[in-house]
Amino acid sequence: MKPILLVIALSLACGGAFAQTRAVEADKQQIQKDKQKLRAERVKAREAKRKLKRDKQKLRADQEKAEAARK
Repeated sequence: MKPILLVIALSLACGGAFAQTRAVEADKQQIQKDKQKLRAERVKAREAKRKLKRDKQKLRADQEKAEAARK
């Protein structure tokens, strides 16, 4: 009877360790996905900032042209 209990106990312990390992792997994968998403969002933000800067410069140039045309 003791060997059977030992086998059952070891089986449960191994099963728990396997489940924990899978959970850790899932967490690692989620962290990688989150990092990739953050990188992509940073790139989009950088591009939007550059576009806004260009648009502001163009607007200023257009305003200066309009001012010069009025004079």
